[in-house]
Amino acid sequence: MDYLLDWLQPQAQTYQSLNLLGFSQGMALATSVARRRPDLIKTVLGLSGYAVAGGEDYFQDAHLRQQPLPLFWGRDAADPVISPQKIAETQAWVQAHTRAQAQLYPGIGHGISALEISHLADFIRAEILS
Repeated sequence: MDYLLDWLQPQAQTYQSLNLLGFSQGMALATSVARRRPDLIKTVLGLSGYAVAGGEDYFQDAHLRQQPLPLFWGRDAADPVISPQKIAETQAWVQAHTRAQAQLYPGIGHGISALEISHLADFIRAEILS
C-alpha cells in the first residue's frame, strides 16, 4: 500500500485528479488507497469487489465521514467469489463513508456486464469529467 502511495503522490502533481478503478481485490486496493489518502483520490470505481474491514489506525475514515468519497460499486448479489460477510462489511463502510452509486447486475456472477460499463461511463461523466 505504501509503495503504491509513494508512486501515486507525484502523479497527483501531474494530473487534474486521480481516480481508481478496481475489479474484485482491485476494488479492495482502490478503496484502501482512498481510505489511507483521501486527499489524493477523487473517486473510486469498484467492480465485483469489496472494501477491507478494519484498519482504523491506518485509514483516514474520519475524513471520509466528513467528506464522503464518490464511489461506483457494481456487482451481482449472487457473486460466487465475494463472501456475504465481505459484502455486508463493504455495505456498512460504503454507507458511512461514501456518496455511492451502487448497482446490482443479476446474472453477471463475478464479472462485468455491458450495462454496468454503460453505468460506469455515466458515473465517470458525472463525477470525474464534469
